[in-house]
Amino acid sequence: ESLQNVSISGSTASTSRVVNLEITNESEEGVVFQKVLHATGEVNGHGNKVSGTIGIADSTSFTDNYFGGSVSIVQGTTLSKVMTIGGNLSISASVTLTGTIHVKGNLVQNTSGQLTMNKGSLEVEGNYTIGSNTYYTRLYMQHAEDYVHVHGNVVYNPYYSSTGYLTAGTFEIGGNLTSTRNLYATETHRFLFTGDKRQEISIASNEYFATVELQNYSEEG
Repeated sequence: ESLQNVSISGSTASTSRVVNLEITNESEEGVVFQKVLHATGEVNGHGNKVSGTIGIADSTSFTDNYFGGSVSIVQGTTLSKVMTIGGNLSISASVTLTGTIHVKGNLVQNTSGQLTMNKGSLEVEGNYTIGSNTYYTRLYMQHAEDYVHVHGNVVYNPYYSSTGYLTAGTFEIGGNLTSTRNLYATETHRFLFTGDKRQEISIASNEYFATVELQNYSEEG
């Protein structure tokens, strides 16, 4: 009936994890995961208030296809359902998206975070960061049905060349786009800018788009 804090040290995809997680705390404060808790099996939050992060694997599923907290993916998995994540999403493994994912927070692809769109749809209400000085971060969009919509800013810096990775689908951005390396869109791939205020696009001189559409109708443009 009041705030509950959960802190399990050393929880990983293979150790100190839980199987089947159910949250029935209906208080306004809800449940707070102080450290990342890895969970397999069924995760049922009953729509209750959740803060903090759980780590998931391919065997993890969500009741009602919703989780109110943040999610970290550290094992290869396929996301094939319609799902809403109330917090942030962190990807540090190979993920294939064939379903529809709505992230209400930010999306970050960390070390070895590879996202393959396979006729799936991804919506991020916050910002999307891919890469930095981390290895193997990649985004694949190679199907006409692939759709990525980021309402906030995008920082696109995959570690290795992305030639041949962005060949189809639509990448819609409501904020700014910043890239200093490895943005090479070809064939039918489309970048769509739809902000409602000033948007800034900054890419390196050797990077390029295939198709760009500007649908920002604000006075600032």
